Amino acid sequence: MKVNGADVTPYNALTFFIRGDGEAGYTKRIKLELKDKTNKPSAYIVSGVTDKWQKISIPLNKFRRIEDWKSLNELVFVFDDINSNPKAGSVFIDQVSFERQ
Repeated sequence: MKVNGADVTPYNALTFFIRGDGEAGYTKRIKLELKDKTNKPSAYIVSGVTDKWQKISIPLNKFRRIEDWKSLNELVFVFDDINSNPKAGSVFIDQVSFERQ
């Protein structure tokens, strides 16, 4: 998701809701990447995905490679060979936001 140079300095967490599809199957781990204006990815692994909706809250300081929180360019949900198993199924993501906690 492009966030077009968003200034997220008023916030300290990235939050979203997630659940896997119990019928289609789903991975229990995904990787998130944030990118600032340098476009270097800063990754965080989310594990423990279930077939029930759960709110995930990640402190922004966990994304250690971000140098400029005043100019965030992209948020990426990565389904890769290392973290995603099984390789088929569905994961639902909703209400992605930056929050002050």
